[in-house]
Amino acid sequence: MSQALARRPQVWERLRGQRILISGGTGFFGQWLTGLLLEADRTHDLGLSLRLLTRSPERVRSAMPFVASHPAVSLEHCDLAAFAPADAPADLVIHAATEASATLNTHDPEAMLRTVVDGTRHLLSWAVRHRPRRFLMVSSGAVYGRQPPGVLRLSEDWMGGPDPLHPDAAYAEGKRLAEQWCAAVARTHGLDGVVIARPFACMGPWLPLDRHFAIGNLMNDVVAGRPLTLQGDGTAIRSYLDGADLAVWLIVLLLEGTPLRAYNVGSPEAITLAELQAKMAGLVPGRATRILQRADPALPPHRYVPDVRRAVEELGLQPWTSIEDSLAAWQAWLEGH
Repeated sequence: MSQALARRPQVWERLRGQRILISGGTGFFGQWLTGLLLEADRTHDLGLSLRLLTRSPERVRSAMPFVASHPAVSLEHCDLAAFAPADAPADLVIHAATEASATLNTHDPEAMLRTVVDGTRHLLSWAVRHRPRRFLMVSSGAVYGRQPPGVLRLSEDWMGGPDPLHPDAAYAEGKRLAEQWCAAVARTHGLDGVVIARPFACMGPWLPLDRHFAIGNLMNDVVAGRPLTLQGDGTAIRSYLDGADLAVWLIVLLLEGTPLRAYNVGSPEAITLAELQAKMAGLVPGRATRILQRADPALPPHRYVPDVRRAVEELGLQPWTSIEDSLAAWQAWLEGH
């Protein structure tokens, strides 16, 4: 975390004395944000107050005792899909609460839509009452729909979108509607400082190892001593942003992003899943690798890679951590836990 603080040293003073509300504070994004903010608070004596919304404070106290017992942190029971947070003010808001579940998206798309859209709606209704200075909506690169084979990187100006009738489109369409809700409420109620982040694939500690994330599944194989196995054909193309870099990007977007403007969050460095598997096999020399499906040369590979020039040029952000360094640090963290 100390290296992450050094990447934008001028940012942290702007957080002095701030009350920060984070929804999704116990998920992958939220844990990185909370860890970085607490380290900034410790290093710079900022006097921060972090309010983490969670559906299960008891689970947080069990799984994250350091965070739950930290004097700067308060846990608030809140299921945003059902109700708004308690009426208490905050200066800054990061809305990062979403159920990252491919199973839910496929088998109960109605629940996925409710989670994404109603959660955003309830938090915005709270924001209209309490007028935070800045509000960061953590959306997703999924809003662009399937990346065409001839488009190497998706920019924020891409006018594509998911097929609303596709059975797996609930998450992506929910994020699109959540962004629209942010824009509508901001303009209707004069809610200044609403910024949209669109993250692509990320990596590092706290990423689930048993979900639909190929990189998480491979890292699970690394630490479990199994052959590194890809369920697909290895041709899918991704890029990965380190979790610490992600947290810095989100804080900078919160404080410096242009209101009612979207910013891609991720790395522009493309890698196939087969190449990723080979890199991760280097963490455990001699370990076997398997690719379970054979590639069809007639089918273009699925690509999911952002154009991040807007964040780089407007805000000076960079993917500072190489994929090799990020993988090695992640492995070390897992083996130490």
